[in-house]
Amino acid sequence: VVRKLEREKEAVRSRLEIEKVGLETLLEKERIEAAAEMEAARREWGCKLEKERVEAGERLKRELEEVGRKLGKERDVVEGKLEKELSEMRHEMALLREEFKHRAELDRVAHEQAKSEYEREGARVNGEMQKEVER
Repeated sequence: VVRKLEREKEAVRSRLEIEKVGLETLLEKERIEAAAEMEAARREWGCKLEKERVEAGERLKRELEEVGRKLGKERDVVEGKLEKELSEMRHEMALLREEFKHRAELDRVAHEQAKSEYEREGARVNGEMQKEVER
């Protein structure tokens, strides 16, 4: 009976050892498959992330180009307004220069007329004084 129990014990131990080896083999196989799946998932996510990064970069580039175009248009509008204002100011300056020249000419003519009148008045007074002296 003891030998029989020992044989059964040995048979159970042998079956357990075989199952243990089978389970370890199965576990190693599962670990390898899991590692391969994780690597595949990592590559897939890496590709997705790279694709998203590239798309985000392209989107940002397009947005920056659009902002640049808008700023360029605004700059052109502002430059146009400034050029128009500058042109108007130059025109006003030219008109003021002409008016200044005209006033200077009027002042010169008025001065000459006043000088002539002063000289005529002086001559008249001298003539009257001369007549008085002669009388």
